[in-house]
Amino acid sequence: MITETPAIAEAVDAAGQRWPEIAENRSALIKKLLEAGSDVVTADLARRRSARLQRIKAGAGRLTGVFPENALDTLRRDWPD
Repeated sequence: MITETPAIAEAVDAAGQRWPEIAENRSALIKKLLEAGSDVVTADLARRRSARLQRIKAGAGRLTGVFPENALDTLRRDWPD
């Protein structure tokens, strides 16, 4: 059950204009809104994931050569056994 606050009522009314064939069925309009919102969120997540991977790839290898070849071995000598 969803409480129809003014904001939700406004969204459902707008959905009724978008999908006039089901404008009289507020439950169906809420379902359509959820489906449409899910599509938007899914697309946004994919866009963000892609942008993050591009940033990771852009930075890959930028620190190559910054540390000497044996830097990890040197650090490990300081670690307790």
